[in-house]
Amino acid sequence: MITRNDYTNQMAATLEKWSTQLGELQAKVRDAGAEQKAQVETAVAALKVQRTAYQEQMKKVRDASDAALADLRRGSERMAEEFAKAYAQAFGQFAT
Repeated sequence: MITRNDYTNQMAATLEKWSTQLGELQAKVRDAGAEQKAQVETAVAALKVQRTAYQEQMKKVRDASDAALADLRRGSERMAEEFAKAYAQAFGQFAT
């Protein structure tokens, strides 16, 4: 069973990964065409909002009661899945 501390450390590592991924997208945007650039900039902005929400979720996990922890973890995992999908979609704009 993963401890609360281990889980928040895992969440912190996820946030670091997301920051790196956002940096990669922003670097690609600089070289993109106008239409592609606008689409990806919108996606980057949305991903930043998701990252901020995940940071807030991490704070809630740290402060949660044991009873609430399981629900918060499920929510965190769902947030991570949504970020991964949105990132893949935004990054996929450069595959074509």
